[in-house]
Amino acid sequence: MPIIGKILSTFGRRGEVKFLPFRGGDFKRLEGQRGIVSSRYRTREVEIERVWPHKGMWILKIKGIDTMKEAWRLRDSFLEVEIDIFPEEDRPLGYDVYSDKEKYLGKVIDVIPTPAHDVLLTDKDVLIPFVEEWIIALLPQEKKIKVKEPKAV
Repeated sequence: MPIIGKILSTFGRRGEVKFLPFRGGDFKRLEGQRGIVSSRYRTREVEIERVWPHKGMWILKIKGIDTMKEAWRLRDSFLEVEIDIFPEEDRPLGYDVYSDKEKYLGKVIDVIPTPAHDVLLTDKDVLIPFVEEWIIALLPQEKKIKVKEPKAV
């Protein structure tokens, strides 16, 4: 199961938690889903009761977590769910990657979510930050991405 984000802290007094998704996605798809909340000390299965956006984060109400004290125990945990909440069209899988000097850097085989930003992985083991500073052009019609050339290529 993919890790989709991190529980930061409590929210309110009814057991809700502030959740930072690693990427934007359809938060409504999480409602009713089962997943795993894991921290350094504990792993537990959970069911997401409700989700709503709040100031760039999501607020989660997890079934069975009804007090602030119970929610506090979940802070700094990661949430894994079986379904994919991120839209497929946001992922440039299969796109050919070229540097600004027209050097072929490979085909995108994975998009790795990190807390700061996504990272593109090509079949030539090149990692490219998927951020505005690195991406020169994203051409969906041609399935091509033009990026600033990494130093170690």
